[in-house]
Amino acid sequence: MIVQNINSETQVIYTTNRVTDLPQVGEALKYNKKNGGFYKYVTVEHSTYFTPPKSTTSLPAIKLIAKGITTYVVDDTVEFNIDKSNVGNIIQLLSKFGEDYIIRYNNIDLNGPFRKNGSDSLINNESTIISIGSYGVNDNTNQIHNFIHRMRTDNGRMLDPVLRRFANTVFLFKGNKKLLTGYVNLSMYLNVIKYPSRGLFNMNLPDTKADYVINLTSNSSRVRLKVVDVINGKLVLNISLDGSIEAASQYKQQISPYVLITTAPVNLLNQKFPNFVVQYRKLPIFITPIIFNSSEILKQLRGGINLLK
Repeated sequence: MIVQNINSETQVIYTTNRVTDLPQVGEALKYNKKNGGFYKYVTVEHSTYFTPPKSTTSLPAIKLIAKGITTYVVDDTVEFNIDKSNVGNIIQLLSKFGEDYIIRYNNIDLNGPFRKNGSDSLINNESTIISIGSYGVNDNTNQIHNFIHRMRTDNGRMLDPVLRRFANTVFLFKGNKKLLTGYVNLSMYLNVIKYPSRGLFNMNLPDTKADYVINLTSNSSRVRLKVVDVINGKLVLNISLDGSIEAASQYKQQISPYVLITTAPVNLLNQKFPNFVVQYRKLPIFITPIIFNSSEILKQLRGGINLLK
């Protein structure tokens, strides 16, 4: 049970289930008789609501009145859906327990309340900015498939110079050809061959001014808030959601598309990636577009070759 003092006459007790936990609440408040049940001086209202300070929503509650003190017994968890395109609604939903709260996600604490900051971000009184969206490789899946379709249309001719270099290396290699992996930073390559890259990949990145990012796995997400503590009168709310909350610093590195060129399908970290196959001098070559924020992981591949060097 978590106890929050609203004022000298009102308190709120947050518990797992306000109905089944009511006897334990009564015992903690010393409202219970020895043989069970409440003392006669305790007034119990089983079906009422508690409206947190500065909140526009009310929470189902059980109200106990005794000795000049009003106690609301409220469930400590709420669940709701959020839509990343409706920032105003997200702000309202985060304030279900009132505006005096701290959102906690793993080791990140974010002080509420929040207000709208542009079309896709929140800001609090400490000027902490939180960007909301779906970022990273998964959000660019459609662009990857569009690129594959474009390459299939011309049998990969746009990549002919690097395909030729990879094929020549394979023909000279006397070991297992499947151990060779060529890679190309696509943005750099298109610049070298003076190919217009506009529209090929439009990376979806958070606001570079953001301090944190709520990275949702889809346009909408199921969110769960649970009261776990009270610090200086503020409720601490553990948040779980379909996605993550992360420091925005990792997104401030430029994310670039790469192309992996191999003689077999790519399997990284037990994950298969979409690809297309072209024939080059009767050699089947697998071309796999992929997105990284650094080529360091590619340098760790066995037989990794930067085909632009």
